[in-house]
Amino acid sequence: MNSERRKYTRFNVPLSVKIKKGKYGTDMISGTTVNFSRSGMCVTIEGTAAELKDAVEMKVQVPGKDTFIPAVGDVVWTESRDDTSLAGIRLVAMNQEAKFYILSYCNDLE
Repeated sequence: MNSERRKYTRFNVPLSVKIKKGKYGTDMISGTTVNFSRSGMCVTIEGTAAELKDAVEMKVQVPGKDTFIPAVGDVVWTESRDDTSLAGIRLVAMNQEAKFYILSYCNDLE
C-alpha cells in the first residue's frame, strides 16, 4: 500500500522565493524552494519561521529568469533547524500561466 498522501507530484527544484514577514509588514524573508507542486511548496529560509503566520504574500522566481511572480499562500507547517527553518506553504493564488511554466520546467528536469 502506498503511504504517499500527496495529491500532486512534488518536484525537487531550487527556486528563489521572497516572503513578506507578517500580515502588514514590508520586510521580506529570502528563501529557496526545496520542492514545488501544483498545490504548494516547501521553502527553506534563514532564521526562524515563527514570523510566518497563516496567509503570506510572496514572490517566486521564474526558472532561468530574473522575473518573480507574485503568489499568496497559507503556511501549513514550520520546522526549525539550527540556523534555518522549513515552511510548508499551500498555494492559494498564483498566476496560472506562470505556475504552468514552472511545472513544465520541473517536469523537463525529470
